[in-house]
Amino acid sequence: MKFKIIQISILCSFFAELWSQSSHHVLQWDSTSFQQQEVRLSDLHFAGESHRTIGNPLPVFRVDVPVPGPGTLSVRLIIKDEQSGPLLLSPEDFAALQADYPVSAGVEAERGKYLGRIWLHPLKNLSGQELLLLRSFDLEWEFQPSPSLPPLPEYKTESVLSSGIWHRIAVPQRGIYRMGRDFFQQALNIDPKSIDPRRIQLFGNGGQMLPESTDDSFADDLVENAIYFKGETDGSFDEGDFILFYAPGPDQVMYDPSTEDYSYRKNIYEDSAYYFLRLGGETGKRIETVTHAGVPYYSSNQTYGYIHYENDLVNLLDLDPGGEGSGKDWYGDELSNTRELNFGNAFIFDHLDLSRNGRFSYSFAGRAAVQSKFFAEVEAKTVQSTINPIIYSSISRFAQLARKSESFQPVSDLVRAVIRYPQLSGNTASQGWLDYFQVSAWSNLVWGNKTLFILDPESAAHELTLFSVQQAPASLKFWDLTDPAEVQFMRDTMVSGGTRGFVANTKNQYRLFAAFDEGQSFPSPAYAGAIGNQNLHGFAEADMLIVYNRAFEEEATRLAAHRSSISGLRIRLAEQGQIFNEFSSGSQDPAAIRNFCRMLYLRDTAFKYLVLFGDGSYDLRHRNKKDPDENFIASYQTDESLDPIYAYPSDDFFGLLDPGESKNLSGKLDLNIGRLCARNPTEAKNLVDKIIRYDTDPRTHGEWKLTTVYSADDEDSNIHFHQAETIANKTKAAQPVFNQEKIYLDAFLQKTTPGGERYPDANQAFYNAFFQGSLVVNYLGHGGYTGLAQERVFQNTDIAEYDNYYKLPLVVVASCTFNGFDDPSKTNAGEEGLHNQNGGFLALFSTVRAVYSDDNFDLTQSVYENLLRLENGSPLSLGEVIRRAKNQHSSGFILPNSRKFLLFGDPAQQLAIPRLTNRVTGINGEDPATHQDTVRALERLDVEGVVEDHLGQVQTQFNGKLFVTVYDKEIQLSTKANDPGSTVAKFKLQKNVVYKGVVDVVSGQWNFSFIVPKDINYAFGQGKISLYSSDGGNLEGAGYEDRFTIGGVSEGQIDDTTPPVVKVFLNDSLFVSGGICGPNPKLYIQLSDDIGLNISGNSIGHDITAILDADSRFPVVLNPYFKASLTDPARGEVLYPLKGLTPGKHHIAVTAWDISNNPGYGELEFTVVDDAEFAVENMYNFPNPFDEKTTFNLATNQSVPELDLLVEIQSLSGMPVRTLRQTIVNNGFRLVQLVWDGRDGDGNELPGGVYPYRVLLTARRGNELLQKTTPYQKSVLVR
Repeated sequence: MKFKIIQISILCSFFAELWSQSSHHVLQWDSTSFQQQEVRLSDLHFAGESHRTIGNPLPVFRVDVPVPGPGTLSVRLIIKDEQSGPLLLSPEDFAALQADYPVSAGVEAERGKYLGRIWLHPLKNLSGQELLLLRSFDLEWEFQPSPSLPPLPEYKTESVLSSGIWHRIAVPQRGIYRMGRDFFQQALNIDPKSIDPRRIQLFGNGGQMLPESTDDSFADDLVENAIYFKGETDGSFDEGDFILFYAPGPDQVMYDPSTEDYSYRKNIYEDSAYYFLRLGGETGKRIETVTHAGVPYYSSNQTYGYIHYENDLVNLLDLDPGGEGSGKDWYGDELSNTRELNFGNAFIFDHLDLSRNGRFSYSFAGRAAVQSKFFAEVEAKTVQSTINPIIYSSISRFAQLARKSESFQPVSDLVRAVIRYPQLSGNTASQGWLDYFQVSAWSNLVWGNKTLFILDPESAAHELTLFSVQQAPASLKFWDLTDPAEVQFMRDTMVSGGTRGFVANTKNQYRLFAAFDEGQSFPSPAYAGAIGNQNLHGFAEADMLIVYNRAFEEEATRLAAHRSSISGLRIRLAEQGQIFNEFSSGSQDPAAIRNFCRMLYLRDTAFKYLVLFGDGSYDLRHRNKKDPDENFIASYQTDESLDPIYAYPSDDFFGLLDPGESKNLSGKLDLNIGRLCARNPTEAKNLVDKIIRYDTDPRTHGEWKLTTVYSADDEDSNIHFHQAETIANKTKAAQPVFNQEKIYLDAFLQKTTPGGERYPDANQAFYNAFFQGSLVVNYLGHGGYTGLAQERVFQNTDIAEYDNYYKLPLVVVASCTFNGFDDPSKTNAGEEGLHNQNGGFLALFSTVRAVYSDDNFDLTQSVYENLLRLENGSPLSLGEVIRRAKNQHSSGFILPNSRKFLLFGDPAQQLAIPRLTNRVTGINGEDPATHQDTVRALERLDVEGVVEDHLGQVQTQFNGKLFVTVYDKEIQLSTKANDPGSTVAKFKLQKNVVYKGVVDVVSGQWNFSFIVPKDINYAFGQGKISLYSSDGGNLEGAGYEDRFTIGGVSEGQIDDTTPPVVKVFLNDSLFVSGGICGPNPKLYIQLSDDIGLNISGNSIGHDITAILDADSRFPVVLNPYFKASLTDPARGEVLYPLKGLTPGKHHIAVTAWDISNNPGYGELEFTVVDDAEFAVENMYNFPNPFDEKTTFNLATNQSVPELDLLVEIQSLSGMPVRTLRQTIVNNGFRLVQLVWDGRDGDGNELPGGVYPYRVLLTARRGNELLQKTTPYQKSVLVR
């Protein structure tokens, strides 16, 4: 045994008291990897491992430790036991290991509670030749509290926008702006005579981007700015009166002494800064004059100015055909075809001091497979930057940056600048884009009849500075602009003839001033509209906040009402523009939404849900005009903008609210966040319709709520298969009430097509999972915005056809970029499922950019730890499940794989897991808790039980139906190794059904019995009874029983030679053989038998099958689609979707078997009509003639969720006598039961005679409106 201490101190120490703790740990390594000589790091696993970084194959040990508050951790590792062995690693794997066990630690907060987290890599490289594994160890840690920081100011409780008359104006750049009478008359459409100029106020916060860290201060609400108003003192806005005010513009510019140059931060959200005018309020704030007494020891007649060239034209990651636009940075001039850019007159200064050096700086992105060079020439100075090569791959860095800052000697006021990106030798491809080019230089202060900005960095070394401007008129004025909201007049002084100046205190600060003349030309702001009163700062309490785009206000309000009613939440709604007005001075800055959320979070500890109601875009300013503008709710983008792995959007930013969080997405999530990606009001309505239908419509009740689906990609050494199996098996052990379906691609037959390898049966299995209903559908593996896997399953075109209207699942997809919602150039498979009006997804938890498999697996496991369990009798909300999972993988200590997983749905949504329990109390008269019975083929099984709540109390008020599914024992299946990257692997599935039935529940009590079919697997094993109950209203129950054995055969025999009755229809029982339908009808079969139907599927040839057009090569097995009758255990029905039938006549034959293996047959003929045209057939009324009432009937070829039917009835003279209207929930093509009683619209009996009628049909298929009007037909009324 070795004993060794390794110590690492995390972060800096401060003066504070330390306290320490320790813990002992033993790692249980997976021994299977040690049985092979050559292994990979990714093959080495131990129980409970984590993965710390994106794509890192090293398993990581993680432990959370209690800490009392913010601070730092120092950790000591005490090694107790290590293991070495003859394991051979590749050189690359050895290089990934260090010579010691790396330890790191930190402290994070989650909803105000602090937690320490320690990470350890339990593998190391011993002398570059031997692998050591850590087996047992102690951790000792010391916690040191952080020094107390001054608290940020409290949020205001009333916004200045809450009262008064408001107008918004916009300015594009830094400058002094003028507003005269004409501006108020023409732009604001206000008569200046009606305004007291003394009560005009200007509010605004500068317009620069907000800080992202929660520790940084910012202006809360709108700040009043001091302005200059010429001629206001008489209280009248007269001709010649005007306002002057200073605006720094939307971009942030600061002098940086470390570089002796300006740092320029371009606003990525806005091209203008916004200000707000209030009329008729309080007396406005005006610019005051200051005087600095004393003798200046430093005189300055120069300013250090800059000209910044930057055009935001393209997001480089958007140029990758396989990628998505991402990140904050945009680029401008391209040097690909043209290899040189001469800036011409871009850098013209006034009165440069040619004796002093200036500086130039640039940022340029180059893309080439080999090293390339970038050149910048400014006057006589030429510099070059070497640009490293890139790898042409959709997951590799798109381009490399070249950045440099150099001095130069100016030769005239026009600074000549040229950049070049030469063509590579051998015609090797290369591309380049300029980010920015900036020139800074010293100018003499000489008046030139335009605003002169003054900043002398050298003045910061002096207490008082005298600034002087040459050739200055006596009317020249000076402002101190250092604080844009508190501009001050500087008292001017005559320095000498023609030179005027002022004295200012400049010690230790880089102060900005302006010289101007009132008579010069000034720009005017742009008018940006009137603003109504609002007061979001008045919000004090909320459980949920819905941030919505104005276009979706109606649906956001409807969602709020629903969630308040169903979930009892206190909900606040906030229109995004109003948030920007109060929290970011009108700019569409995502940090404004975050700050608003933080205000609520600090005021109400119950605030936990945030809904972002509207789609988003990486292109917030809609630079890319070829794509639609889908920036409905602002998205947060990372600083990284060139690497597709680290550049991405993340809504997590809005929920990182504790101190020290948000910057670079650090910290633990404090809010449960979901985005509803509506792009128009129709999509918004559909999303809310789905939520309300899922929560309230009794037609959503059904056994499907007990089905969970696990799916996995093939190849990659079966890694996705093993991951899915691990999650499925863990979930089965923890939540055995759920029945599992598995769609492992390699378990299906792979077929070769001209487009590549395909899995058509797997694709059908996905369709079936939605059509039959699944509570949750999960996938791990490769994917993209069009769908899943290289073999193209679960594609957006497939998802658009799903028709699971009342059976909406949560979909969890752990693959790359399944729902890159912020790229308007692409229609994602995820969005297709969310916006499918006939079904699709209830909600989606998936990725917005490329991710890594190991990290996906870790996060998905964490999701399933809480997803399907009840806590205090109720499911956790989706947002809570996902927040908890993400916080186990927070980005403070791991890289951001989890940040790229987002919830697209209502975060307060709970899965429709039944809350009550169906408990079996007896099997054949014995309690299964004390006696495990054996059930054999052809024996009678009697089962009884009760419906209970989560406390075990029988629900005597429960009356309804119990849906029973009895499963045979598990069967063992295997994958097929369809590809070289796959191997044969076995897995188990309990899928063969012995019996399905429905019985009554009376006062919480139920029982059922049936005869076990002859066709079971005679081997003995554990069966399962799955039980779902519903009262048809709000109550549902779930249960299971597996404490019995099934197998063998009874010695007795059943005398049964009568076959089952098979009746075949399309869509419903009113379809007549020979009728018409569209290309995607549903096969509807009614089955009955005198004893019982066989649906087990255990014997070859005894399935319920359908054969289309006599092609027996492709029988369709219908056992999984069987639904038992609600009234007769020996009856049932099948509903199966037929897809893509060709126009013309077809025949279908169906075979079914009873439990004694007697076959029954049925058949049907029908004609398919292309549904591109709205076709109507067999329109008639019956009876006809009639005396009391008649029913109008017709058939169409359209299958849509709802169809509006209008029957217009006329007299023979053409006068309308009655109009019948009905909206039909249409599961098929035959419309019935629209009855006319022979009366007019007022209820009066009509005389006998002939009454012509026609039918008007209206339906919506997606966004397409379908309409059809039939010819007139005659109905005869006999009196």
